[in-house]
Amino acid sequence: HIISHCWTCFRIVSLCAEPVYTVGRPLFDEVRLPVKDGFFTVKAINNADDNMYIKSVSINGKQLDNGLFFNHSEFKVGGELKFVMTGDKSQAMTLSAIK
Repeated sequence: HIISHCWTCFRIVSLCAEPVYTVGRPLFDEVRLPVKDGFFTVKAINNADDNMYIKSVSINGKQLDNGLFFNHSEFKVGGELKFVMTGDKSQAMTLSAIK
């Protein structure tokens, strides 16, 4: 599937046919995907080879606080998935920092 390959390049992966996605380090600074009523944009602030850690990630201005996951319903309406990247491992998101 070309769609699956594109999602993988954005570091967004569907979980076992569930309408839930998990995220990882993005490859691109910005990607706009067309959805029914507009666009869904993935942005990576401070994205660089040496900034390999995710400092924070939010969808439509809301921090992902349930792990690095979001629902398909949040994607299909459009909006923005925003990463802030860092090269400092001590600033990286960790599972213990996620409530």
